[in-house]
Amino acid sequence: MPLDENYSYDFELVNGAGYDTREKGGIQGAMQDTIQDTIQDAIQNTTKERKETELLKFCEVVARSREEMQLHIGITNRDHFFKGYLKPLLKSGKLKRTIPDKPSSKNQRYIKG
Repeated sequence: MPLDENYSYDFELVNGAGYDTREKGGIQGAMQDTIQDTIQDAIQNTTKERKETELLKFCEVVARSREEMQLHIGITNRDHFFKGYLKPLLKSGKLKRTIPDKPSSKNQRYIKG
């Protein structure tokens, strides 16, 4: 589409990305969105790390079930807990299964590795 000579285009580059300066408060709005996203990511990462640390402490002496672990850190979604917490901790060796040859056993428990 060709540019219209009678239209005022408000477009600027910020860190190599183009932003329409008429939307969301212009460049300041675009920068504010970036700052807010960065802060939110840092908070989420800190929260996840805190929950992982709490899980490891919880499983340090006594082997725990998945349900106990989820309840302890307040995560209700089983899939989110498995993919976001349990699987990475198992893969890194920070947690170990008590029945390694039967990963989906109803009697499966986890203990700090």
